[in-house]
Parts: sequence; C-alpha cells; structure tokens
Amino acid sequence: MSDLIAYKSNALVEASYKLTLQEQRFLLLCIGRLKSGADAESPKLQKTMTITAAEYFDSFPDMGRKNAEVQLQEAIDRLWDRSIILKDDEKREEFRWIQYRAQYAKGEARAQITFSDAVMPYLTQLQGQFTRVVIKNISRLSRSYSIR
Repeated sequence: MSDLIAYKSNALVEASYKLTLQEQRFLLLCIGRLKSGADAESPKLQKTMTITAAEYFDSFPDMGRKNAEVQLQEAIDRLWDRSIILKDDEKREEFRWIQYRAQYAKGEARAQITFSDAVMPYLTQLQGQFTRVVIKNISRLSRSYSIR
C-alpha cells in the first residue's frame, strides 16, 4: 500500500473537470510523487512521471492484478483529452492535465505522462490553500466524485 501524499491547490480541487475513477487514481499517484512548496525542485525537472501496473495495483488492489495494466492504459488515453476549467469574476482559463503521453507496447505494463506547464503551479507551488490526499486512505473509494 502506498504511503504517498498528494497535494493539490484548492483552486484545482474546486475547478471544473470530469475524471473517471481510474484517471483520478493515476493522477494522484503521479501527484504524490511531486515535491511541492519549499521542497519543490524546478517544476520542469519533475513534470514527467512513469507509473507501472504493479505500482498502480499495489496502491489500488481492488481493481485486481490482471486489470491494472488495462486500467492504467485507459486512464492515460482518457487523460489526453481532459481539461481543467478555472473561473473567477474576471476570467475563465482552460488548460490540459497532460502535454505528453507514452504509448507502450502491450506487456510493458507502464504508462508515462508529462504534466502540462499550466497545471504544474497548482501541484507544486503551494503556499497556504491546498488539499492533502493520503493515497492509502482513498484506495477503497469506488466512485470518482468521492475522491475529489
């Protein structure tokens, strides 16, 4: 079970986006590996993440070992098309979660993404208003809206 903790800006938590359970789980594993706040490296140095099917299964065992690779691939395929919308009184911003995805041959059992430049400040430059998610505490949640 993963001891990772994912930190997200509250603006991102409150933003408008729709993600499946698999996408939420994959993103949280990636976000949990990022260093944020004063400990953050240059965001450009830590934007690319690789998650194996074994890591995905270890963190979320309810999916079953055989399904981990399929769900991992489905998550990055869908994330490729997903965007985030932030609104306030003055403007509306829309940006993507990821700017790169690696397609691996069946059997390699891993997925790689690169977070978009626009989303990185909401994941790494956190001072004050943010949400802390302990990965092992959400591993049994079975609905995507329960995780947000």
